[in-house]
This record gives sequence, structure tokens and C-alpha cells, in this order.
Amino acid sequence: MTTHSLLTVPANSTVLATFGTGHGYRFDADTVALTASFNVRSPLAHQRNWTLQLWACPSAPTAARELQGQLVATASLPPLAEIADPVETFTVNAVAVPPAGQREQTLVLALVAAAADGRSGGEIHDLVVYPRREIFTLPRLIDGAVADLRDSHVILTAGAIENPRNGDNLSGSLSLELWALPSAYNGGDFTGSPIAGAVLGSLAGQSRWTGLHIPLVAKLPQQNAQLVLMLREWNGVTYLTRDFVNLAEPFIAPVSTAKSNASAKATKPAKRARKSAASKKVSINLGTEVELAAVKKLSHSIARAIIAGRPFTTINDLIKVKGMGPKLLAKVRSHLRLN
Repeated sequence: MTTHSLLTVPANSTVLATFGTGHGYRFDADTVALTASFNVRSPLAHQRNWTLQLWACPSAPTAARELQGQLVATASLPPLAEIADPVETFTVNAVAVPPAGQREQTLVLALVAAAADGRSGGEIHDLVVYPRREIFTLPRLIDGAVADLRDSHVILTAGAIENPRNGDNLSGSLSLELWALPSAYNGGDFTGSPIAGAVLGSLAGQSRWTGLHIPLVAKLPQQNAQLVLMLREWNGVTYLTRDFVNLAEPFIAPVSTAKSNASAKATKPAKRARKSAASKKVSINLGTEVELAAVKKLSHSIARAIIAGRPFTTINDLIKVKGMGPKLLAKVRSHLRLN
């Protein structure tokens, strides 16, 4: 999680500028409008570059040095001489990256001056702590879990994935991903190793997918890694984590079964062959673009159209997909499954 570790408070309480009486924020999808008026307390304020920063904090700070949380948005300000009028307000728009998860957050607006020596970070000269706690309306992962992780395979499960936004608000493409991190995840930026993932497609507002059970090839993590199942959303530029669950137990590599009794293996070739044949069928609701396009006769464009049209209730629903006619559906049906 991003904290205020690069921010300081003014030395000797030399506050150069503060907020006026007007201030606030307003979210619109992945942007936020930040509004404020300003008071200049010292002529030295005109020698600094200033930004407005909006933070989401687990608890309300009582002083600038206590600011801890995730930086949701930051916006550069013009010279304070142009906007330092406590009566008139100034509004600036910024890209918003809300914190992942479903926890209540306290929002804090900070007035930050760039460091005088040119170093990274800056000084917090004023804070506004908003009393109303916020829960961000983001796609949600409900009862996410890992059913199995061994022999380079994993099964990702979820009781449901839902989009609680308004009915006309289609999500970006959603992806369910398993990551190995050095420690438990609390939101924000992270560094780790991807284990497995599947692109699920877009989900209409006020809709949900239920009973997800996704078998995938996995890259086994190192011992004692913190496994985190993440629901991520494409915003047109990158995937952002919208919800997550830290798995309770660290990963411990299973004992290899490669040296199992050879005679026991020999007694089950037919059963294993049937299982292998079944596993080759690709789910039209859960398969990735690569998996769908690997089916003979299905192009990448049709695979993307299938993902965009999810969820399907029967395989016959594929006839509605652009590029999929009755003849093509008849040819590929035997290679597809619903879930």
C-alpha cells in the first residue's frame, strides 16, 4: 500500500499555505474532481510547486504526520498567486485509483508543496479530513479461493463475481489472477510473481457470475510465499486490482508423485485418457482468448467476441456471437463446454 513515507511536515511549523473554506471531491468513474480554495501564509509559497492529493486511509489522521493510506489521486496546481482566493474555489480533474477491497475508508485532501531542495516527495502544509466514510463501488470477488495447487496446475474458485455499479455501467475486462507476494496484500501497488490467471470478460452493472471453477496451468511459487487471489479490471491502459483475498496458509510445495508405483499407473490408462480428453474442452464462459483461439476454426477475433458476450447459459447461445454461424458452431461444439 502506498503511504506518505516520502512526505514530510514543514520544518519549524513554517506553513506557507492552507486551504480556504471551500473544498471537496467528486468521483466520476475513474476520474475525480478535486475542488479547493487557498490562503497564502507566506510569500515563500510562490517559490514552490504545489499539488492536491486525495488519500484513502483506514483511520482518520489527526495530524499531517499521521497520514497513512493509499494515494487515490494527485493533481498539479498552477502558481498559487493565480488561485489563492479563500472565496473562490478552483477545480482540477485527476485520474483516480481507488483502493482495492470492500473496506470503509476515510478520505483526506492534502495540500502538498514540492520539496525545496528538489528531492522526491514534498511537505504537507494542510489537511482536510472528511467525516463520512466511503466504500468504493468496484467489482467484487465473493468467496474467492484456491481449490488445488500442485503439479503445475491450479483451480481458482469463486462463489461469485459481481459488478455493483449502475446497470448501464459495463465493467472493463475482468481478470481473476493468483499471485505470490512477499507478504500479505493490503491494496495499492505490489511486487510479486504471477502464478496463474484467466481473463473473464466484461460484466454489466448490477450483474454477477456465480459458481466459478477455473482449472489453469500454474507456475509454482517458492516455498512460504503469500498467495493472493485478485480480481483485476482493465481501465484502457492497465489492469487495476479491484478486490482480493489473502489466502490463509503460505504455499508449501507438495511431495512429488512422479515416483508412484508403476503398476498402479498401468491399471488406469483408460480412465486417465478419458479425463485428459475432457480437460481439452474449453469453457466458453471461463476460457481465455488464447485457449479459445486454440480451438480449430476459431480465430482470435471470434474468441474476443465470445469473451465480450459472456455469460452464456447454453452453448447454443454462441450463435449470437459475431462471426459464429450454424456451420462453424457445429464444427467446434465438440471442443467446447459451458463452464
